[in-house]
Amino acid sequence: MRFPASSWAGLILSTLAASVAGATGASIEFFEATPVALSGSGRQVLLAGVYTDPTATPSLFRNQVAGLWDLDERSYERIDAGEFGFGTAWADLSTDGTTIVGTAGSRAPGGEIGGPFRWRKGSGFEQLETTETDPLRFNPYSTLGTSGNGDLVIGSFGPGLRFGDPTEGVFWDASGDLVEAPSEPEGVVSFFEHISDDGLTLAGIRQEVLGDRVRSTAIRWTEEAGPIELVPAALLASTSRTTALSGDGGVAFGTYRLDSPEFPRAFVVDSKHGFLDLGNLLPDALTGSLLASSQDGRVAVGDASLFGRAEGSFVTPTEAILWESGKGARRLAEILEELGVDLRGARLQSAIDVSADGTRVLGRTSEGYAFVAVIPEPSTAILMGLGLLGLAAGSTRSRRPLRR
Repeated sequence: MRFPASSWAGLILSTLAASVAGATGASIEFFEATPVALSGSGRQVLLAGVYTDPTATPSLFRNQVAGLWDLDERSYERIDAGEFGFGTAWADLSTDGTTIVGTAGSRAPGGEIGGPFRWRKGSGFEQLETTETDPLRFNPYSTLGTSGNGDLVIGSFGPGLRFGDPTEGVFWDASGDLVEAPSEPEGVVSFFEHISDDGLTLAGIRQEVLGDRVRSTAIRWTEEAGPIELVPAALLASTSRTTALSGDGGVAFGTYRLDSPEFPRAFVVDSKHGFLDLGNLLPDALTGSLLASSQDGRVAVGDASLFGRAEGSFVTPTEAILWESGKGARRLAEILEELGVDLRGARLQSAIDVSADGTRVLGRTSEGYAFVAVIPEPSTAILMGLGLLGLAAGSTRSRRPLRR
């Protein structure tokens, strides 16, 4: 697909309001694009797509572009990596909505590597420092996230030169320079996939080389306390990782395994309750992960892999979920439908980001669309939706399935 030059409507497939207009304020919009991230306010959403560049060699080489959309003003800014790099992987949008980080595969087909970059509203692209000196070598750097104002960028350096080498964490400052990573004991390497808004708390994986294998452990790091393992040693977990960190840095989410054949189990760790095993998140799920958190950690979103069978083979389809502290997880589709939103047959496959207040959710459908769902104050809205089910059932509405 190609982003239109000036038309907002070119990417919106449909805007679905609640069946009972204005009763709950819940809604969902679908986009023909790949979801990347939401700003903290939920107002800006970063979506990615690809288009054919007829001037490239070969002519069908695909260059990834992005659109930074303002959902309130119904406008967007088209962001094209262009000469900076092809095969662009967009990684994150800062909480304030002004900064995007990503990694470009190459500057031209078969040409120089593009490497990690930062894009700032008003100033454009900036290449982040690397130690790579060979312009034709495979780029070993990737950006993974950014602080709330975009000044600090976290990323990784890898894979290693031999199979099984651990991935190293790297950091870039406001000037785009590499900065020293937290020190680790010999034989231990950590990298961080999540960063708090103020940049003072990190969450990621500590990797320890044990003979011919690498043991991975979920950790949270602060300058004051250093790295702290999140899964209690008494559980004897074989491996664990963090999957999300709240904006204030106080709540971390992740998964762990007790032994390799077992499906991962979800967990949450906060200062009030400590470690809490969330199991598979849904009663009928094989496993589940919470991939993004609200500012205070009271709301998180992700997906759950379900039991299933298709054409004689076992399959594990996933469904987008919303988790609330003290209430557990529910299917996002069920919540929206109870609030009167007509999904038109779309299957919400995964939720990958959530606004700071937990009311806007970004995700993807099984049909390949991005979606942004609005659930005003999840707990309150769910109660309102349950009370309105009878009224919503009595309304008539044309239902057109969503098709590609």
